[in-house]
Amino acid sequence: INLKKDVKKYSRECSDETYLNILKAESRNGKSPSLRIYEKCRTPFAMGFFHPIILIPSEDFSEDEITMIIRHELCHISRKDILLKIFMMIFRSFNWFNPFVHLMCRQAFEDMEISVDENISVDYTNEQKRKYSELILKTASEEKMTEVSTYLSSGGKKLKDRISSILKKKKDSFYPIAISFLTVFGMFISLAPVDAKPLAGTYLVPYPTEKDPYIS
Repeated sequence: INLKKDVKKYSRECSDETYLNILKAESRNGKSPSLRIYEKCRTPFAMGFFHPIILIPSEDFSEDEITMIIRHELCHISRKDILLKIFMMIFRSFNWFNPFVHLMCRQAFEDMEISVDENISVDYTNEQKRKYSELILKTASEEKMTEVSTYLSSGGKKLKDRISSILKKKKDSFYPIAISFLTVFGMFISLAPVDAKPLAGTYLVPYPTEKDPYIS
């Protein structure tokens, strides 16, 4: 909520015609999300489910770079990754006491980024993959991003795995994300309280005690 208010207050509509034309060309369903400049962030990211927004820190990206950024965020939007993140956060909140659920959610979020990287770079040449990897490094940020968003790059050890995945020919890792999600969902169901009631037509026999007068 705070990020949404901050974006509304400090961001502005992108005025670069080249950027807007690329966004329109890359939007396959004909309806383009809003593209805004948000100078308070270092890495591009997308937010919003019903009215998605792509936010970039400046208009200093080259034509190739902005194309890669837009493709990355549009892939997240078309896959409804933000909605998936919301569901996983709800499951995690119900299982806050289970460290394995936290680990699986974290891994699923990382796999989500790797999956999108592989999806958009599958037809890239080696030179394009190198440029895409450089773009991720260029926009890397250690700032804590809200989980109800998808972002191009983050800092830490994740970068090594992502870049290795981009430079190697690997299959799309969407299935590991689905498996992680189903695992978390299964744990959520298995840990849910069950109201045990006797079946209809049955009765429970009380266990006899020493004070029971019928025990000789």
